[in-house]
Parts: sequence; structure tokens; C-alpha cells
Amino acid sequence: MFRVPLSFVAAGALWAQSPAFEVASIRPAQDATKKTSIRRDAGGGIVFANASLKTLVVMAYNIQDYQLAGSQGWMESERYDVIAKAAADAKRSDTWRMLQSLLAERFHLVVRHETKVLPMYELMVAKSGPKFQEPTRAPGEADGSWRTANGHMKCLRVGMDGLAFALADVVGRRVVDKTGIDGKFDLTLDWSAEGPTVFTALTEQLGLKLEPSKGNVETVAIERAERPSAN
Repeated sequence: MFRVPLSFVAAGALWAQSPAFEVASIRPAQDATKKTSIRRDAGGGIVFANASLKTLVVMAYNIQDYQLAGSQGWMESERYDVIAKAAADAKRSDTWRMLQSLLAERFHLVVRHETKVLPMYELMVAKSGPKFQEPTRAPGEADGSWRTANGHMKCLRVGMDGLAFALADVVGRRVVDKTGIDGKFDLTLDWSAEGPTVFTALTEQLGLKLEPSKGNVETVAIERAERPSAN
């Protein structure tokens, strides 16, 4: 099902009805050489260090890089430090909607939501069969999460849908779970530019594979954005 793009007027009306941070500061990053960091608090507030507008939009709309169109130039190169505090009665679940409101107010951001048929991958079981089992360890606070850096992925008690989401960030396409495997698993995956590739590693290390396909992908396109207004 395709969604009708929001008009500028409709987008403005939606922003007016959305929850908003009580106070927010957006300034040029103090040290643009540092890695981007994100920290949320229990009250719905959020702090970004050295984040581009592209990163802010990806986080606000809960998408991945491959789902964003229209980002270019300063939206990717210029970095900002953002400190946003929520009202006492705010909900942590409203953080991303509040961030959407902040971007609309301060960056004059207007986006368009679309569904497109794009290349994707299906996560399937390889001929060798899965090479992992459910963990026997006690549950931990970080369960349900994953981390990917420098050709290494570590997942803690994630399902195959979670693994598919994590892999999408690596391969730059949507990945859909077609394994039929239930349960939560501790998984590690290692690959490199010299080999094995992530595709080979997935089969050799986890007994899974990625098959090319096409399907509907939700996307967000930036129609308008300006450098942030003063605090």
C-alpha cells in the first residue's frame, strides 16, 4: 500500500499537533573530529554530540541510511551538538516525535514519506543449516541489542528479525527475515574488505545466506531543510 506524500501545509499541521521538547539547544559541534554519540534520558530528553542533520533525521524517523533520500552537502558534512530536555510529564516513547518537531522548527525540515519498490535481500537458511543455538546464560540488561563496528557484529539475544535489521545497515538494503527460525540468540559475525565478505561470513559462521530480491521499502525524502535558526 502506497502512502500519499504530505503537503507542506499538512506537514505543518502535523508538526503543530506533535509533542515537543520543553527546551532545546542546537549549536555547531565543539569538536567535529569526534565520533557521533547519542544519549537518551528516562524523561524523554536526548543529547547528540557531533551529529549531522542526516543523522538527526534518520534517528527521528526510525529509519536507516538507505531509506533516506535528498540528503546532500551541508546536511551530511556540518555537525551539531544538540541538547533537548523534555517536560516533566513527557513520555520516553515520545522522544523521536519530539525530535521531529524540533527539526521542523529549527531546521525548517519538510519531508515526504513514500513506499518504493527497491532491491532488497531475503535472509534465509543456508544448505548447511543454522550454526547457532539459544544462549544458556542468564538474561542481561543489554539483551535485544546489537553493535556493528569495523567488520564485527555482536548481537545479544536477538531474533532473526533483529539480525535482519542489523544486516540491513551493513549491506545498505532492506533485509527481510525468511528463515522461519524462532527464538532469541547470541550471535557474532566477522568479515573484512579482504575477505570473507559479509555474505560469505554469514554462511560460513552462522549457516545463513542473503538472497537478492525486490520489495516495498518505506522511505523518507527531504524536501526542504535550512541551517538551524539561532537558539
